Amino acid sequence: MEREESSQIDPSRKTLLFVYGTLLRGQRNHHFLGGSEFIAAVRTAPVYRLVSLGSFPALREAGNHSIPGELYAVSNTVLLRCDALEGHPHFYLRRHIELADGRRPVSYVLPPDRHPQARTIKHWP
Repeated sequence: MEREESSQIDPSRKTLLFVYGTLLRGQRNHHFLGGSEFIAAVRTAPVYRLVSLGSFPALREAGNHSIPGELYAVSNTVLLRCDALEGHPHFYLRRHIELADGRRPVSYVLPPDRHPQARTIKHWP
């Protein structure tokens, strides 16, 4: 999967961002997406898994689940704010993922060496 670095983002365009946890509507960090355009409720391609890290979930590559979430068009400012919230690149990595419909937004993915014993869950919350 391709890694997206903050320095590679064109500030004049919107980026598609897939969210699946505390950034979802109704969740505690949704306000970080303020001013962003909600596109649709979507699912990932069935090649991921969702794990629980206690008070928040994490998306892992290499699984066989289709993860539900929401798709937003976000500005560079919002994306950088979300990077800070998600600890990119020191905790989560912002990467392109694949949706069930073939679109490839960015999302925050937990590397396999972090929390390897985390419990698999089907959705959040």
